[in-house]
Amino acid sequence: MSKKSKKKLSEASVTDFITDFVRNIQMKSQDRFIQRAKKKGVPKEVTDKMEKVEKEVKELEDFLDEL
Repeated sequence: MSKKSKKKLSEASVTDFITDFVRNIQMKSQDRFIQRAKKKGVPKEVTDKMEKVEKEVKELEDFLDEL
């Protein structure tokens, strides 16, 4: 993580953020969630990981569709 984002997040904040992200994946609106996170200043390292998860979820869905 970058040096300027050393502020500690509470466990509740992290849990709420992850819960909201997963809920958005379920609703197929994770891209909007990621864009909102970027606008709100969420560190790039975090949004990069979110985009990676989004891609992996899509790959898993495609794989499962082929079974």
